[in-house]
Amino acid sequence: MQSNPLLQPIARILQNLSGPISEYELIRKLDLQLCEIGDETSISADLKLFRHHFLVMNALYSLQPIFHQQELYLSISALAISLEPLCESQQHLPFQSSDHKLREYYLDWQVLEDSSDESVDQLLNSFWQKFLSQDRIMESLDILGLSPESNWGEVQKQYRKLASKAHPDKGGNPLHFLEIREAYETLSQHKSQFQ
Repeated sequence: MQSNPLLQPIARILQNLSGPISEYELIRKLDLQLCEIGDETSISADLKLFRHHFLVMNALYSLQPIFHQQELYLSISALAISLEPLCESQQHLPFQSSDHKLREYYLDWQVLEDSSDESVDQLLNSFWQKFLSQDRIMESLDILGLSPESNWGEVQKQYRKLASKAHPDKGGNPLHFLEIREAYETLSQHKSQFQ
């Protein structure tokens, strides 16, 4: 099992915090230590950033049970990392809750060892495809005048209603009809997201 050189520096930073810190701010505070770790010039900036991110997250998930033994709760998310006194509702092992898949991922050193420019590019592309897909879904829901909580039956009903009004054969605007149709087609590609 490898040892993460960021465990102690991150523990010190967290213990001296007066409030939450973002992952970005934490990485900035660790800049000097990160520069000393794997300062390979032959790797891309994306791979270097991924490795830094991985080491930070690995250290955070490794510190969770340690802080728990000290009656402290380490909350981990990219936007807010915080260390707080353990409260009654957190007495169960918080580091074994719903984030267990993320925890397993970041505690697996093989992920870091197997990381390459290609794997990081693939990871980033996958993220952006999902992000853009969600953006298109939200835009399509907006066009149809629906909320993200809508079910598939509501999507179909609203589409038929709007398409009927906008259909060119009924005096509607052809461009608006196409916009409605495209929105419906986008949502139908993601039908499983609508219960």
